[in-house]
Amino acid sequence: MIIVKEEKGTLGTYYGIYLNEVKIKKVFIQRIKQALDKKEYVLLLNSHGIVIENVFKYINFSYYLNTINSKEVAGNALKILFSYSEIIDKEIKDFNKNDVQNLSEFILGISVTGNNSEFKLKTSRSNNTHNIYFNIIRKYLEYTGINNKNFFEKVVVSKSGIGFFAHTKEIALSKYKVNKSSFSIDKNIVPKYIKNEEYNNIINLLNKEKTLNSLRDKIIINLMYARGLRLGEVLGITFEDIKVNKDDSRAGILYIRNRVSDKKYQMAKTCYKPKSKAEYKTRIYNEKDFGYQTVILPPNITKDISDYRELSRDIENLSIKKTENILNESVADSVENENNNFYLFLNKNGAPLSSAGWNKRLKIIFDFIGINIDTQNKKNNLSHRFRHGFAMFLIKNEGKSIEYVQKQMRHKSISSTLIYYNPEEKDILKETLKISQNMRRRLE
Repeated sequence: MIIVKEEKGTLGTYYGIYLNEVKIKKVFIQRIKQALDKKEYVLLLNSHGIVIENVFKYINFSYYLNTINSKEVAGNALKILFSYSEIIDKEIKDFNKNDVQNLSEFILGISVTGNNSEFKLKTSRSNNTHNIYFNIIRKYLEYTGINNKNFFEKVVVSKSGIGFFAHTKEIALSKYKVNKSSFSIDKNIVPKYIKNEEYNNIINLLNKEKTLNSLRDKIIINLMYARGLRLGEVLGITFEDIKVNKDDSRAGILYIRNRVSDKKYQMAKTCYKPKSKAEYKTRIYNEKDFGYQTVILPPNITKDISDYRELSRDIENLSIKKTENILNESVADSVENENNNFYLFLNKNGAPLSSAGWNKRLKIIFDFIGINIDTQNKKNNLSHRFRHGFAMFLIKNEGKSIEYVQKQMRHKSISSTLIYYNPEEKDILKETLKISQNMRRRLE
């Protein structure tokens, strides 16, 4: 029997292949991170120490991967893929269904004993990591033109219970057959969100202050609560991203997109991230819903933005130092022309408002209004509660369909929207009492 053992060496993990307790082969795929001309590259070496060229191209030049962290994760996923390919001595393009299933167990770290072989693995991985790795592998296969349908086989599953009861509506969803269910104890819990009453209290507070910063804060909160923007999307807004709405000149259209000049906290999560200014003219960057997204702005937000832009750049009422900071530090790349462009939201010194600065301000507002900050759980905290509140307002107050909410939230997958349709305990009680009362009326 052949035994495959996961082993540790000075340079990392490798796999020893044994026959009758004699090592006959060593599979050692190395993932290396190397800097060149101030850029970091990730590459894989096969067991013979040769760079795997297609992997190098995919990791470092694919538009899917934009940060060094994402490149390293891709390197980890492909390291496992190529390790398994060498272990079973088969080209990836020739993997059959059993090979893909066995690769799945290999990624999870499941030690399996078969008729002719036994795997003794030490590293275990979560279902979520497993799915991320397979997603990377599928993208790699697409990038390199490797046609193997066994990696892409899908099954149809259903997700029910869109209303307060499971029979209300059923939505059919498909998933990759090899993907695993990602269980989470928070899976069926609606995330913390700003309720409409809390939102109104915050806006009333800011309206009373009547300062430039309170106007800025009101715009930011309205963009997140009334239009569902993420904080990074808000902080990355520049002058040229705001357009007049052709159907109503009082309203506006906001373009959400990334720039090379953006800081990490100014990034739009679901838009393409350009690596150089030259990409501003490419088809990918200018493709709607991939390179950029648009959001309609109602007249009140459009007017507030116009007022803030004018007041925050009123040179006659600004110090020389603050004016210099605005002109030097708040400059943003122009992606449309050669005109000067600036980030919209500023801190007290005239530099672009950062996420740290905004969070500090928001904590003060929450504390004044009496909203629990929940410092022990950052996942449910602060700015993203407004976006969650936008979704819940559409559902609970407006009675909008899941498809409508998905579009407004700009979710790529409807499964991301489903979480908002899980009722809270008090809502279940309210519905139960309502049904009970209706039943009694019919009996009378």
